[in-house]
This record gives sequence, structure tokens and C-alpha cells, in this order.
Amino acid sequence: MVVSTVMQRCFAMFQRAVWLLILWPVLVRAADLDALPPAPPPPSDFDVRFPTYGLALDNPPGWTHLPEESPENIARWAVLDAKTRQPQAILGVYVGRSGDGLIAYAQNQVRTTGGAITGELRIDGERALLVTADGTATIIAKHAGLFYLVVLRQSAGHQEKVFGDLADSLRWRPMESVAQHLDLGPPREALGGSVMVQVPACLRPYAGEDTPTALHMVATDILNRREFVVLMQPGNVGANVTLEEARKSMLDGWNQKLNPKTPLVWKVDAAHPGCALTNMVRLPVAVNGQPGFMAFQFGLVIEDKRAVLLSFNVRNPQENEVDAYDEVATSIAQSVKFKAAATKP
Repeated sequence: MVVSTVMQRCFAMFQRAVWLLILWPVLVRAADLDALPPAPPPPSDFDVRFPTYGLALDNPPGWTHLPEESPENIARWAVLDAKTRQPQAILGVYVGRSGDGLIAYAQNQVRTTGGAITGELRIDGERALLVTADGTATIIAKHAGLFYLVVLRQSAGHQEKVFGDLADSLRWRPMESVAQHLDLGPPREALGGSVMVQVPACLRPYAGEDTPTALHMVATDILNRREFVVLMQPGNVGANVTLEEARKSMLDGWNQKLNPKTPLVWKVDAAHPGCALTNMVRLPVAVNGQPGFMAFQFGLVIEDKRAVLLSFNVRNPQENEVDAYDEVATSIAQSVKFKAAATKP
């Protein structure tokens, strides 16, 4: 099995996860108008709740729900051309954190986009500002220390009403932790379409990363200022390497690399013999000078010499949350299904 390369990538992901915790994302990027992947089934039209973001809203009627593009992207939709299926307009809701006040934050958006503050309104009782620029309009509101943005980018100027309607539909809701919302969503393709997997709906792609070589997803736990990170990578098992040898090689490598106080061991469910999960180990991590730990866990799914390595981490989970994260890691790993390999002509 190509063990060293996969391990190095996952260890690099661990290091990047620490940086993600230190540099909690605050930048909100406008959606681009490039070709888009197939959209998941849309949620119901009214009172769609995003409890880990402290928000509920109504889906814009007639718009197509798109996959979210980043941890800051709560939801997004598009108007698609009937013939080309390319987006004519994209509408998104985003969240960010900053120490600025509302006006200072909006002025920073003006400097970034080259636009201007052109209006003021209310979103569920909170003051909001409208920033317009060439082809882009953004409504910005501050609530509970967070900035919520409704962003419209369009190539045709006929969608302003639905933009305002979406902003009017936003309703603040109590913020809830990610650990309360880890139910798996429907099966979806991953790793270039080579596998199917189920993940919780609260997960978002990290910077759009979903390629044949990696699926990197993040659930931002705003309430507890941390992130639940899931990484999937493909691998293969050598022709003369047994299942047990592949597992031992991975386990020995990780124990040597990470040197946890409690060694990693594999757990295998008899109902899923090709799927193995490690125990959850704690690695010390300091964030902003505060001591803490990162709970880390690995999975390995092997079928017919094809393999998927999974890595899960979350910082400082509370004791009553550990079982929830362990269970969802197991469920995600057991949901992995390899698709038939493409045959060469």
C-alpha cells in the first residue's frame, strides 16, 4: 500500500487543522460564475434551519440549490440557463467573524469590491447595510458578534427582488453546537466519483477541495469556536499485501508519527469487515496561547485492493460529545462504497 505518501498528506492536514483553529475564517468570498458540479436535492422551501449557524431562512423560489463552497457559506442558489445550465445569477448567504462594527465592516467590503454603501434596512430587527458594486450586491448584518452576508452576483439585472426577499426571510435562531447535528445526509459522490459516502449536512468543503485525490470538509462550530474536520484520501493495497498487513502498516506509522499517550488501535465491526476505525486519541494543541487538545481518529476502508483513508479531528470536545463524534466517524467510514472501476476501451 502507498502508506508513506498518504500518511504524510494526513499529517500535513493535521498541521493545517491547527492553523485553521488559529486563523478562524473571516473572509467572505463572492461566488464565481464558473461551471458548477451537480447540485444536491434542494431542502424544503420554507423555514429552512441552519442551527449551527444560528439562522433560518426561506429558499428563493425558482432558484436551483447549489453545493456550498466553503465553511463560511451557509447556503447558495443559482438561476441556470435553460440550455447551457450555466449560472446566470448566484445568490449566497455567508457568515464571518470580525472585531469591527457594522459600518467599519461594510466600509472594508467597499474597499475590497470598489463599490459603495447604498442603502440601509433591517434583518429580523437588526440594522443592515447594502453594499453595491459592479455586478454584485451585498446585504450585511451583525448579530451576536457575527456578520451575516447575503450576496448576489449576476450576469443579468433582473434578480433584485428575490435578493431582497431572501434577506427579509432571514430569522435569527439560537446557536447550537455541531455535536447536536451529526446525522448523515444522503449518499454523495466523492474522490472524483470513485466512491459514494454519507456525511452530515453541516459539513462544508474546505476551500472547494473535492478532487480525485482528496475530500476535505469542515463543520464550523461557531458556538464553541472550533471545527470538526473530515479528510478522505484514496489509496491502494499492494498485490501481495494482506488486509491485516495494510492495517498494521498504517497503524504503526501513525503511532510513530504522532506518539500519542494512548496508542492507536483498530476497531473492526464484524458486519463491516473491510472497514476499520481507530480509537480517539488526544494530542496537545495550544491555540492563541491557551492549552488544549485535538481529538484525532482514523478510518481505513479496503475493498479489492482499493482503499480509502479517513481522518477526523475536533478540538477540545466536551466529554458528553466524545461519543457523538466517535459514532459519526464510524458511520461515515461504514457508509463508504466503492463504485465499479472504469473499464479501459
